[in-house]
Amino acid sequence: MSQWGEFQGRIEDNRLITGQGLYVGDVAPERMTHSVVVRAQVASARVMSIDTDAALASPGVLAVYTGKDLAADGLPDFPCGVELKRPNGQKAHQARRPVLVRDRIRAVGEPVAFVVAETLEAAEAAAELVVVETQDMPTVATVTAARACAAPAVWDEAPDNVAFVWKKGSAGDAITGAAHVFRLSSHVSRVAALSLEPRGALGRVDEAVHYMEALRGFDDNAIAIAGVCEEVLLAAGRVEEAYRHYAIEATRGTSYLATYRALVRKYPLKQPGDLLTDLVATTPGDEGKWFATAKEVGLFDEAIRLANSSPCDPKTATRAARDFADGRPEFAVEAGLAALRWLVAAHGYEITGADVWAAYANTMKALRVEFSALGADAVAIGAARIARTSSP
Repeated sequence: MSQWGEFQGRIEDNRLITGQGLYVGDVAPERMTHSVVVRAQVASARVMSIDTDAALASPGVLAVYTGKDLAADGLPDFPCGVELKRPNGQKAHQARRPVLVRDRIRAVGEPVAFVVAETLEAAEAAAELVVVETQDMPTVATVTAARACAAPAVWDEAPDNVAFVWKKGSAGDAITGAAHVFRLSSHVSRVAALSLEPRGALGRVDEAVHYMEALRGFDDNAIAIAGVCEEVLLAAGRVEEAYRHYAIEATRGTSYLATYRALVRKYPLKQPGDLLTDLVATTPGDEGKWFATAKEVGLFDEAIRLANSSPCDPKTATRAARDFADGRPEFAVEAGLAALRWLVAAHGYEITGADVWAAYANTMKALRVEFSALGADAVAIGAARIARTSSP
């Protein structure tokens, strides 16, 4: 884009008007089946029965599914997710939208049955044979009718037909203070975005990964590309491949520890030590920055190795010496010594004399605990070890 707001031109026109557009209906993979949805013909009714026997016996039909089949497989309805409140202050009724109608029809066109066949023609013919027996119920078709006194309830859980109330400020105050007040009644139709080229998914994992890889060089967001490839492979059950090729590149947290935890959530069967080793390998020369992560997940020997491999934050190491002095004194001593080592080497952010004293004091405390059971002179031993640590 050369100028903000400047029309950049359309790039898809030539492809579409010359017959090169690719639509879902143009794709015909081998052994592809076709489906037709049987939809409700009434606006409000109870479903008494759905007879699919004739449809199932129709030539070319592979299956006919109803709400009972989904219930048997434990498939839930779509949740509503509205967190607003009703006029009485209670949370809005969480109306669940059925994938296939179970026992109640609330709108013309609701999906009642799903017919799968070898061809589209066979699916359409079988759909005509599905018999849906219903018992009509009172219906409302407009907001005015729904809000009328004693109007039939669309949902039993909302007898006044008010799903929720959304408001900001006080409408009463605004109207009272207005110089002129007008009343307007308007009808807002249902609006849906319908793409010219509908989206579809074929489940071709290798092709999807290859497509995303081809975007490298054209799209600077390498992390997003790796993330999509990883997600596709994980969904296909190819966990090891996803980890080996994309996990490290795709996983970025707000901190080293957050990155590690994000990786653990995606790969719970991986050994913690292996995950950490792979992450550390991505930051050569900065191994010490993974000290806190190793400590937090209980890899104490690895934490000390990392702390001594390259500079780590002395304050973090000092806190480790303080927190583990009683419960894990040997680790606390090594953490304190690492803190002193990097303080002497002038590493750290806004270091003061208090930081040096804290590192020394916590290291000595841990030494006393470590050697008290042996009757050893912790002060003498500690002074010698600190002296060696502090030597240039």
